[in-house]
Amino acid sequence: MEIWTKLLGDLFSDTVGIASISVIALTCVIATVIISMFIVKSR
Repeated sequence: MEIWTKLLGDLFSDTVGIASISVIALTCVIATVIISMFIVKSR
């Protein structure tokens, strides 16, 4: 049982890490799009 708990814990931490990286990347993309739209509008 302890081995399974450790494996699940590692898998969970990996999933959380991947999810947080995806959220950060998505936020950067959205911010870039919004900034570029503002630049286009200000011209």
